[in-house]
Amino acid sequence: MNTDQLPTAVATILSGDPQQVALAKWAFMTLSSAIVLISNPKSKFTPRVEGHALTALCFRNGPLEDAHAENNLDDSQMKRINIWSSRALTSALAMKGLCDNTPIGKEYWSLVICAYHDIYCHGWQKSALPPEEEE
Repeated sequence: MNTDQLPTAVATILSGDPQQVALAKWAFMTLSSAIVLISNPKSKFTPRVEGHALTALCFRNGPLEDAHAENNLDDSQMKRINIWSSRALTSALAMKGLCDNTPIGKEYWSLVICAYHDIYCHGWQKSALPPEEEE
């Protein structure tokens, strides 16, 4: 997908179910901002790349990062992390559901996941999945 196709992709994705669009709003804005930074990601879309990007989006780049920087985690912080992560993942999955409805949406999802991965996950180790499950 080239940058000229982005407005069409966005319009197509956002023409889906209004309730799902509302749920996806946060993830859509957050993931889509990655395209501004990296319009041609180096990562190839794989389940590992998708998993890393969603982990960064929904868990790592939130309250956990704050606690990590402060070198402590207590029960109230873990509760905050769990609530934030659940809301973030709900939003991301709603966005993916909207994107899965059309070919251009699927292509857009792959693009934003790879761009987000390139920004936030480039130094992460590969998962422990066997190589045949990586792709």
